[in-house]
Amino acid sequence: MDKNKAILAVSMILVVISTIIGIINISMNSTKAKYSKSSGKAFLKDAGVGAALIKIEGAIHSGRSSYDSVGSDTVLAKLRDIGGRPEIKGILIFLGSKYNNIRLSTK
Repeated sequence: MDKNKAILAVSMILVVISTIIGIINISMNSTKAKYSKSSGKAFLKDAGVGAALIKIEGAIHSGRSSYDSVGSDTVLAKLRDIGGRPEIKGILIFLGSKYNNIRLSTK
């Protein structure tokens, strides 16, 4: 019986230690990669790890963005905003088109 109690005690201690390590790991990682989204479609996501993602989906046109399309002035404003932030070390631009045709986005 004493051997079973010792095994159970060691097992419980290991469970408690691994739970504490897991909680610490989750809390440390959540502060390293916080993402923020603009309202509506996710246009800009920036991370504390030094990278920004600009996601462009839909028709691209001159001017400001509307609900269903992306304007070049809005993209340039976001790029200028990111360029002024010293914590951002890189920019990833994702271009997505529902038609998958580069000729439809010539501007």
